[in-house]
Amino acid sequence: MMDKEWNKFLESVPWFLRRSDIVEVCPVRPPGSWKPAGEEFQKLFAPMHSLLSKARVTPVRINGRELILFSWKRGDKQPSWLSPQPASREVPGVCREHAMLLQSFGGIIERADEPDTWLLNHDDALTVEEASRDATFIEHYAWAFEDLGIPAPSWSITPLHRKPTAIRQYVIE
Repeated sequence: MMDKEWNKFLESVPWFLRRSDIVEVCPVRPPGSWKPAGEEFQKLFAPMHSLLSKARVTPVRINGRELILFSWKRGDKQPSWLSPQPASREVPGVCREHAMLLQSFGGIIERADEPDTWLLNHDDALTVEEASRDATFIEHYAWAFEDLGIPAPSWSITPLHRKPTAIRQYVIE
């Protein structure tokens, strides 16, 4: 059974599904049904907590993968984030605040009908997969640093690990 939130999401991102995908959509839950992993989340990430608390929540399973569609009504638009399930256990190698984020919110693997934000350049944002990557990918862009005449950084861990206070909060309000 499809619901209107899911259908609206697919209208905005028609490329997301393949014809062979097996999709199960559960009934939408009202705003207020999302709950963080702990009370600390609200203190650490107040804007994100407020935003997720206002979302309609649609559980979705695609090819057996459990996902959550967060959607909001905004005029005639329906901004949406498709998220993996939150981490079921602590994620090694991330600071305490980031672990709380990952245990409360699975991140964003697709978005729809949203205003222009930093998310437009990302396929995966705030997910366990992204948090588990290191920053050595920057070495593939050494040419850009050379063109500017500056040495390329050489990181073997994610920048978030180096400066836990650098956790940034980006929301669509």
